[in-house]
Amino acid sequence: PTAAGRCHAAPLASQCRGSAPVCGCDGRTYASDCARRAAQVSLAATGACAPAADCIPSLQATLTRAAEGLLWMSESDYPLTFVRFTASVPASGPLTAADVARVLSLPAGTPVELRDPARYEANLTNPENPDASRWAALFATVRAQLTDVQLVAVGTIQVQVYLVGRPSCGGLAGYSTVSIE
Repeated sequence: PTAAGRCHAAPLASQCRGSAPVCGCDGRTYASDCARRAAQVSLAATGACAPAADCIPSLQATLTRAAEGLLWMSESDYPLTFVRFTASVPASGPLTAADVARVLSLPAGTPVELRDPARYEANLTNPENPDASRWAALFATVRAQLTDVQLVAVGTIQVQVYLVGRPSCGGLAGYSTVSIE
């Protein structure tokens, strides 16, 4: 409730305008106070959050260990490689194909498709897959280390696949591999 005792619904992120950054209690910088409220996060301070300690070395080690020896199944099987992108992405909410194209510096017109990671997780963790338990552990690790996880397919036939999300220290990180489709 507000000071006057009235409740207000959180705004939708798509309704937010403005560009005065604020720091949320989750340690993330939001483009505006409206975006922070849409994420249903308490306000820590006005202005951008102080830079977090670089979480990448630890994240890279954790994700690399989880993927060790696993191959992404397609017409040809490829390993998963740790990737990190430091380009600016929105502080919260789902990633869009345009966000990914910008972060990857893709030429205009490059096919970018967001896919449901749960569909791939279900397939890879199928009990008939001898590596099902290892894939289940990998997806659990990804969910524990990253937020707003997306599976992104770039290109056609020899598709570059990214399983990425937001680490606590900003940007995007996760895995890259190839899928022949």
